Amino acid sequence: MKKIFLLAGTLCALASSGAAELKLLENSKTEYRIVVPDRPDTGNRFALKELQMFLKEAGGADFQAVPASKAPREKRIFLGLSEPALKILGGDPLQKLKDQDHCVKTVGNDLFLFGKGLHGDLFAVYDFLENVLGFRWYDARGGRKTPDCRTLKLGNLDRKNNFSVAYRSATGYWIYHRPAAHLFFLRNRQNINLALFLKREGVEVPEDDLTAAYPGSHTLPSYLPGQMDRNVYKPFPWLKNTDYSKTHPEFFGIDESGKRRFQAHHCLSNPALRRELTSLILENMKRNPDKRVFSISQHDSPGRFCYCPECVALEKKYGTPGGPLFDCLIELAPVVKEKYPENLISFLVYRKNQTQIPPDVKKLPDNLMGVFAPIDDNFAADWNHPSNRETCKDLKQWGKISKNLSVWYYPNPYTGDITPALGNVRRLVNDIRLMVDAGMTHSSFEHDVGVPNMIGFTELQSFLLLQLFKDSGQDAEKLIDEFMAFEYGAAAPVMRRYLNELEDARSKMTAGMTWDAAFNSYTYLTPDNLVRWDSCFHEMEKLLENDAARRFNMERVRINLDLPLLQQYRKVKQKFPGFKTTPAELAGRIRKTFRRTIADFYNKGFEMRSQTSLRSLEERLELALLRAEQEGKALPKELFGKLDPESVIQSVPRFVGGRMQKDPDAAWGMTAVFDNPEPPFPFVAAFYDTVHKKYTSNIGRVNGENLGPRGKYSFYKLGRVTVSEDSEIQIGSWKMKGNVGEAFKPGSFNRCDLYVSLKFQGPKFYKEDADKPNRVFCDRVVAVRID
Repeated sequence: MKKIFLLAGTLCALASSGAAELKLLENSKTEYRIVVPDRPDTGNRFALKELQMFLKEAGGADFQAVPASKAPREKRIFLGLSEPALKILGGDPLQKLKDQDHCVKTVGNDLFLFGKGLHGDLFAVYDFLENVLGFRWYDARGGRKTPDCRTLKLGNLDRKNNFSVAYRSATGYWIYHRPAAHLFFLRNRQNINLALFLKREGVEVPEDDLTAAYPGSHTLPSYLPGQMDRNVYKPFPWLKNTDYSKTHPEFFGIDESGKRRFQAHHCLSNPALRRELTSLILENMKRNPDKRVFSISQHDSPGRFCYCPECVALEKKYGTPGGPLFDCLIELAPVVKEKYPENLISFLVYRKNQTQIPPDVKKLPDNLMGVFAPIDDNFAADWNHPSNRETCKDLKQWGKISKNLSVWYYPNPYTGDITPALGNVRRLVNDIRLMVDAGMTHSSFEHDVGVPNMIGFTELQSFLLLQLFKDSGQDAEKLIDEFMAFEYGAAAPVMRRYLNELEDARSKMTAGMTWDAAFNSYTYLTPDNLVRWDSCFHEMEKLLENDAARRFNMERVRINLDLPLLQQYRKVKQKFPGFKTTPAELAGRIRKTFRRTIADFYNKGFEMRSQTSLRSLEERLELALLRAEQEGKALPKELFGKLDPESVIQSVPRFVGGRMQKDPDAAWGMTAVFDNPEPPFPFVAAFYDTVHKKYTSNIGRVNGENLGPRGKYSFYKLGRVTVSEDSEIQIGSWKMKGNVGEAFKPGSFNRCDLYVSLKFQGPKFYKEDADKPNRVFCDRVVAVRID
C-alpha cells in the first residue's frame, strides 16, 4: 500500500542572505512554467512527468510545460539545456562536466535542472526533489516522504553532484516485476538493470547507462559446452558445436588424478581453445550490437581449472590459481578492442582457489572488468574482520590493477526464503565503503534473499545501499533512524533496539557463516535471546495497534524471528515453561504474513515462484510443527539406550532441489527422498565441516553386506568426526544432507559418532522390488557426542 506523509510546517525554502528569492509556490499557486527542449528526448519526457507529479503532490499546483521556442521571459524552470537556457548560462556547461554530473542552479528568478549523460537531466530533477525540497523514497512498495511545499521559496542554488559508484544496481535478478518497485530504484538513482522491466510495463524511461553483461555469468560452458551434467548453462542457440567433449576433448581440464573432466572446467592454456573461444566471442558481439558488456567466466563449481603442466605454469607466472583464465583474457583483450572498441569483457573474480587472488600484473587492459564475487567469505562479518582480511586485501589490489571494477556482493546468506533473524546492516555499510575506497565502478549486488517478500531488514538494506551508492560518506546511523521512523512510526525505538541487539549478537559470533549457512550457524538464536526479542514484538504490537500499515511492516520483520522460535520450540519451552505462544500460533502467524506478502507484492509473472515458495514454506512448517509437538519415534535401545539423552542430537535431512514426503514409518512422519538422479549403490556417506572447509570422504557406506531389511528404516553407523557449528553429513550425494552442527559446544573437543536412518527401495537394492523405482529415504541423522 502506498504511504504518502505530508510534513506539515516543513519550510521548503533554501534561504541565502542577499540572494534573489524564487517564489515557486505561494498557497498552492504558481506563476512558473517548465521549459523543455523543442524536441525532448525520452529522458526529458520522463523527467518532466516526474517533476510535475511530485511538485503537484508537494505543493498542490499544476506546473505547465512549454517548449523552448515558446518560453516566457521570466519565472522559468529549465529542464535540460534548450537554446534559451544556454543563452542565459553563457554557453554549454556540459563541456566542463563529467558523465552523470548533474546540476541544480538558479540565475535571477530562473531555475535550471540539467546534467550530462543519458540520465543527467533526470538526476538533476531527483536531486532537486530530494535534497532541496525534502522528498525521500524509502521502499519498493511506494512508501515515500512528501514535504509540504504549498508555499515554496528558494534562495540561491548552485549544486553540482555525481555519485560514489558510477553504475548502480541494488539487485539485478528477477526480484521485482512491478513498476512501483523499479521506480523506487530509479528515483534513488539506480541506472542499470531496470529500464527493460519498466518498458515492458509501458513506462517510458531512458535506457540503462550500461547494458548488463551478456550473458550474466558462468559463461564458458555456454561458449564451449561439454557433457551437460546440469541443465544450467545451455549452449548459445547459434552454436554449431554443442558438445566439444566429443570433437575437442583436449579443451577440457585435467583433474588431480590426471583424468579429463568434461562437465565443468576448461584447459585455458590450450592454443586451439583460445582461437575457438575468440572466434565465438567475436561472433556473439556481432550478433548483439546493442550490448556493451560480455562475460567470460568459469563454470560454477569448485576446484582448480586444470592440472596440465601448461596451466600450472600459468598459475605460477601470475601468482594465482586463476592464471590460465587471466592469461587467456589478456591475450583476447586487444583483439576485441580492435573490432569493438566500446565493449567490455567481464569475468568473475570468484573463489579463492580459482580467480579471487589477483594476477601479478601492473595493469590489466582497460576493456577487462573483474566482477569481484567473494563467495568464500564469512557472511556474518565485514571485510575488516580477521576472517575476511584476505578478501579485503584482494579487493584493494583488484582496484589498483583495474580501470573498471564490478562487485558482485551477497548481503545475506541463503538459508531459505525466510532466513533466521539477521541484521547484517553494519556489515553492508562497512563493506560498501570499502568497495568505494577500492575503486568500485559497477555494483552487481545479489540482494534477493527475502527481498521479493520484503521481510526482515531487507528493505532497510535496499534503502541504505542505494543511498550509499550515491554518497558513501553519508551518516548511516542517521539514515537507519530516518528509515525506522518512517516505516515503524511509534514502534521505531523498539525496532531499533531489536536491530542493535541482533547486530551485537552477530558481531560476537566466534564461527563464520557460509553463503548457504545452515540454521545451526545462527548461534546467537538461543532460547534466552529468542524469548527476549519476542517480547520486543509484543511491545511493538501494542504501539501499532491503530496503525495497520506500519503493523504489517513490523510483522514482516517478525517473521524471521518466528521461524527460529518454532524450530527451537522444545528448547524454548524447556527453558521457559511459561512461554505462552503455541507452535500452531507461531506457524499460523508465519503462514499469514508470508501469504500476504505474496498476495501484495507478487504479480502474475511470479505465479510459479509463488507456488514454489508456498510449497517450500508448508514443508518447513509441517516438519517444524511435528518436531515442536512430538518427541519423534524412539531411538533403538541397542544403539542409544545406554547413552545420556543430552549427548544425542537428532536432525531431519533434506534433499537439495528435491522434496520431503510423508511417511508413517519415519521418525516424525516426514522423510527426505533420493530419487532424482537415481541413487547409487554402494551408498557412500561423506562429512563436510563448512566452517573450516574440511571435506572427509567415505566416512561410512551401505552395501550388500550391511543393507538393512526391506521396507524398514535401519540405522547405519558412519564414523567419528569433529563437528563445528555448521557441519553436515552428505548421504549418497552432496544433495542429500543432514546438518549436525547442533552437536557443537564451545570449548569442547566436539568429537561425535554419526548415524543415519535409511530405508531403501527398488531392484537395485532388493530383487523383490522389481516393479518399484529405485529410491532411498532418510528420516533422520544422529550425532552422539563422546566428549
